Amino acid sequence: MSINPKRPHKWLSGKSVLEKARKYLNSGNVISTPHLKKRMEEKHFDMHDVINIIENGKILKPPEWNEEFGQFRYVVKGKDVEGVELNIVITISTKEEILTIITGF
Repeated sequence: MSINPKRPHKWLSGKSVLEKARKYLNSGNVISTPHLKKRMEEKHFDMHDVINIIENGKILKPPEWNEEFGQFRYVVKGKDVEGVELNIVITISTKEEILTIITGF
């Protein structure tokens, strides 16, 4: 995956991000970071919870630009399978059609 340090002027809307995230999730085009795995252990959640939040959650604020990776980061807010509130941080690569799940809190 190539890194583009130039910040684009536009980002995807929350609705568009979630549509793409769900599409990539369903097709298996997903990357989970080591940081996500660490947070899952620390915060006691699993991929079922992550999937539930991506499928049913909402993006409530504009994304944050990550200069290091040259991508926008989106926070998906939702509830895990037990109904506990949880936020999942994702990025979307429309070029490679990949969902990257960065962390949860």
